[in-house]
Order: sequence, then C-alpha cells, then structure tokens
Amino acid sequence: MMIKKVSITIVYWAVSILLVGNVLESLGYYFSEALLVALMFLPGALAARYLLFKISFKDKKKGLIDALYVTAAILIGEIFLIITANMSIQRISSVMYSPETIVPIPGITVNPVFIAIIITVLCMGDVLLDTYMKKWFHDDNATIRFNSNRTPVTLRIKDILYVESNDSETWVYASDGEKYRNKTPISHWEANLGDDFIRIHRSYLVNRSAITSIGADTVMLADTELPVSRKYRDALA
Repeated sequence: MMIKKVSITIVYWAVSILLVGNVLESLGYYFSEALLVALMFLPGALAARYLLFKISFKDKKKGLIDALYVTAAILIGEIFLIITANMSIQRISSVMYSPETIVPIPGITVNPVFIAIIITVLCMGDVLLDTYMKKWFHDDNATIRFNSNRTPVTLRIKDILYVESNDSETWVYASDGEKYRNKTPISHWEANLGDDFIRIHRSYLVNRSAITSIGADTVMLADTELPVSRKYRDALA
C-alpha cells in the first residue's frame, strides 16, 4: 500500500513537471530546454510542501515571520536555479548554433510572482492528492512514528485517542492508557493524522471513532471529558 502511494506521488510530480515544461515551451523554449527549466521548480516546490506546512502559527507573529523567511529563501533559491539553467541553455546554444539564434531568457521565468504561482499550484495539487489517497488507501493498521522524551515511538493511528497541545509541547494519549510527550505542533499532528481526527479546540485533536457522546460544549471519550470551543463546534454537527 505504501509502495502504491509513493508510486502515485512520483507520477504526480513527474506529470506536473511535464505540464510546467509545456507552459514554458509556450514562452519560446525548445521542449528539452523547457523541461530543464521546469525541473528547477521541483526543489522549491518540495521545500515549500514539506517546510511551510510544518510551520506552527500558535504564535501568529513568529509563525508569519518564519513563513516569510522560508518563502523568501525558496524564491531566492529558485531564481538562482532558473538563471543557472538558462545560462547553461544559452551556453550550449552558442556552441551548437550561431549566436544570432539564441533566444533571450524570458523575463517572466525569474519573476517571483510567476515562480510563487507555479510552486503554489504544484504544492496544492500534492496536498489534494495526499488527501484523496488517505481515503482511497485507508489502512486500519496504519502507524505513525514520533519521538517521546528522545525515545522512538510507533503507534497505530486508530489507537490514538486524542492529542493535547500544552504550551511548547504536545501530549499524545493512547487507548491503552499510555501518554507520550512530544514537541511537534498540534497543527502538524492534525495534518498527518488526517480526516479520522477532528479539531475540537485550539488545544485538542480527537479521534472521531473514540467520541462516545457530544454535549453542548464538551465531548466524551469513554471516561474523559474534553472541551469544545465555539470555533470548532459546527464541525461536530
């Protein structure tokens, strides 16, 4: 099952690069040149996908600053890669053809807004694909790995009752009564645990199947009562 997910993800990124290559070809590149430049978008897209989504906005100001720094670093890196690719293309063209046939670098390819749009589209496509794959390849024995007090822990996802955010750390509560301290932000847990879990409060993420009853402003998980904030109340309906 994991092999299928990885294979589909690889196919997605390969097709995405081909489509970006088609867009760049319309700007005047030969297809081989367009494909080379398109490949330069891959590092930035992957960095955005797996770095920006890990930023915690629990402290909104710090989260925003971190997001701006990461975004700026990605864009600067992408501009450098694209310029390098274009210079290589021009160097090769000058050797293979006459200098008069060299096509100037399309300015739009180093435009930060254009780069940001391409990367955003690629990332959102991967997010949607990942969401659908979690539904298509639902596995009751799926596990998640994390560190608790510097000790590796592997839990079946369905055995997690809820996750609690407490200042700079989170606590993972399991159905066997064990609890594990972890430093990963609750927003990252929410993204990784998927649709089987629901946010009921800024500090609580619970397993839908573990909910035994729903009150006006609380939920019960067996003998555990957790608060439901007004912001997340409608999601329980």
